[in-house]
Amino acid sequence: NLASVEGEIGFAAFASTGITSISSLGKCTSLANTSSAGQGVFCDCTSLKSVVIPSTLTSIGGCAFNNDTALESVTGDLSNVEFIGNRAFSECSALYFEDLYLPKLTTLEWNAFYNVGIKKFNAPLLTGLPSGNNLPPLGKADTLEEVIIPKVTSLSGNYLFKDFTALRNVVLDDVTSIGYEVFYGCTSLTGEINLPNLTSL
Repeated sequence: NLASVEGEIGFAAFASTGITSISSLGKCTSLANTSSAGQGVFCDCTSLKSVVIPSTLTSIGGCAFNNDTALESVTGDLSNVEFIGNRAFSECSALYFEDLYLPKLTTLEWNAFYNVGIKKFNAPLLTGLPSGNNLPPLGKADTLEEVIIPKVTSLSGNYLFKDFTALRNVVLDDVTSIGYEVFYGCTSLTGEINLPNLTSL
């Protein structure tokens, strides 16, 4: 219980510890960002099962919960999160979101939700969807069914949704370019796809 926390929690503050749950992050505004080679605030906490997010949190830094393989529940208030760094929840293979709605998210870095179970991803203000090392930035191929990212202008990262066999609906109102094999093998993606601003494929 970190109920008295205010502001930012520094990088690697609780990395590789035996924490099993986080019932409160107080008035935390940021989980410190780190490079791809660094350690996130709670990364490698392989016993951590649940986290409650406060409404004050606006930034989830790189590797924040990376490789927390037991993490099953992220609850609370994600509505004010604007930034999610590289590998923030990567390899949280036990984590599942029925409807991941991030209304203020503007920046999502590479592999942020790699191997995380997500059924519906909705980020109405997000403008870019990067990939890294040819790995998908979000979701599992057999779980992700719907992606709503109307402000994204480019899907330039190769293989972004390759072989995502559960994906059945995408909303890409502003996309102008789609890269190599982005939707290759998406066998459930049927019916009409409306891409009114696409200029490069």
